[in-house]
This record gives sequence, structure tokens and C-alpha cells, in this order.
Amino acid sequence: MGFVKLITCLSIVEAHLIKGHLESENIQCVLQNENFAYLQPNLNAIHGSGPCILVLESDFKRAKELIETDMEGEVDDLEL
Repeated sequence: MGFVKLITCLSIVEAHLIKGHLESENIQCVLQNENFAYLQPNLNAIHGSGPCILVLESDFKRAKELIETDMEGEVDDLEL
């Protein structure tokens, strides 16, 4: 079972906020494109190459539900 993309964030701050929340719920996740987000922060929204959060396939549904319910109002304009 591998990792799948859960979400692409517009900023590294949002990515770390979500990653921390998922980890606090015992969902293993990986942050991808973190270095690119630091180097070219203004291009994240344009190219859709912002920081991505990857989760295990088996945790995808639960992780998506957590983001949609628990993080409502805290993180805006995310591409699920």
C-alpha cells in the first residue's frame, strides 16, 4: 500500500498546519514539494506546484474527512 496525494496547499504554512493536524490524529503523512514552495512561493497557486500532503491509501478517506470537518474555516482555498 502506497502514498496518495491528499491535498495541494497554497502555502507552506497551510501545509504544516494540516500535516500537524493529521499527525495528531495518528495519520501518517508526508509533505512533498516543500523546498520548491520555499524557493518559489508566488508560483504555487499559478502552477499548482505548491506543497502537497501525501497519506497512505488506507488513511485517505479518514484524512479527507478530517480536513473537511475539523479544519473548516482554518484553511481556505485548498485544492482537494
